[in-house]
Amino acid sequence: MPSIFARTAAVTSSTTRITNPAPSSLADVTSARFAFDVKPLAELIHWGDIIDGAQYPTPESAVALAEPATKLALVIEAAPEEGLVSRIIPELSERPLEEMIQLPIIAKHLGPLLRKASPFD
Repeated sequence: MPSIFARTAAVTSSTTRITNPAPSSLADVTSARFAFDVKPLAELIHWGDIIDGAQYPTPESAVALAEPATKLALVIEAAPEEGLVSRIIPELSERPLEEMIQLPIIAKHLGPLLRKASPFD
């Protein structure tokens, strides 16, 4: 009996696969199909793709919490406040990320979370 690797190779070579060399993001689809203007959300989309896809340029940048987007992600993931995300979504569509992390609803959680995340405390 052929090994699992040989069987997989045989199936793969004999099966027609549909591939998309450049997968579309939700922003690409809404822009193309529904004429939605994604330009005002460019910063949010850029960082959403990086964070969601773990596409950081270096391993260090993934954990450094140096960018407003990574700080905001920390608050979204770790803040104990119920309903936080639904309350900040409207703001995300109107403000740059640097402004977002300065909003009281974010800032009150960010300081303690950054202190907790710091390896030097």
